[in-house]
Amino acid sequence: MRILAIGSTIKKTLFGVYRALRVDDDGHLEVATPSGVGLEMGVKARDTLPTAVAEDVVTTAIGDLYGRLRVLDAAFSQLSQGNRVSILNPDSSKASGPPLFDVINGVSIVGGTTYDYYFTPEEFGKAYLSWRLNGGSGGAGITMTIEMTAQDDGTAKESCDYDDITNDLVGAATITAAAGADNDDYLVDNGGIMGCAKWVHVKVIVAATTGTADWTLYLRQRYM
Repeated sequence: MRILAIGSTIKKTLFGVYRALRVDDDGHLEVATPSGVGLEMGVKARDTLPTAVAEDVVTTAIGDLYGRLRVLDAAFSQLSQGNRVSILNPDSSKASGPPLFDVINGVSIVGGTTYDYYFTPEEFGKAYLSWRLNGGSGGAGITMTIEMTAQDDGTAKESCDYDDITNDLVGAATITAAAGADNDDYLVDNGGIMGCAKWVHVKVIVAATTGTADWTLYLRQRYM
C-alpha cells in the first residue's frame, strides 16, 4: 500500500477504500477504518475488456458501466447478452416434467392378467401419482401395488428384485376397486420415498375372471 499520510487524517486510497493511517503507542504504523465509514471497493468502469497483461502483473479490478463487478466470460456482450455464463438445467426447469407414464383407459380383455409400468426417478426427488381404477363387469375387480428397487447393476428393470412400498405410501397393502366400483385417488409422495429408488414398479392386477376392468394412471415428478 502506498503511504498517503501519517497521522489521523482519513484518506481515500487508489482503490476507493477509506483508511486512517496512524502510529500506535509502540511506534508501529497502523491502518484503521474509522467507525461509521465502512469499507467500499472501487472498480474501473469499462464497456470492453482491457488489453491482456503479462502473468503476475498487478491489475485493477474492473466493473461494468453501472459499477457492478465484472466476473463474466471475457467475450460476454452486455448489448446482445452473448457468451454469458448460465446454468443449463436450473432447478426451475425440473419443477415438473411431462407424464412419465400415461395409461388412459387400459382395458383388460381377459382377467388374470398383470400389467407392469416402470419409471426411474433419475434426478427427481418427489412424485405425484393419480389413478382411476374401475373393477369392470363380470366380477373382474382390479388391484394396484407400488414397488421399488435400488438394484443398479445393469439388470433389466423387469428382472430386478423389488420390495412392496404400497403401505408406506398409502397406508394399505393394496389399492383396489371391486367389480363395478371405482377407486379414484391422488398420491403426493412428499416423503420422497419413490425418489430413493433406481426403479419404481407400478403393478396393476386384474382378477382371474374375464371382464372389462379398466384404469387410468398419471405420474409426474418434481425436482425437490
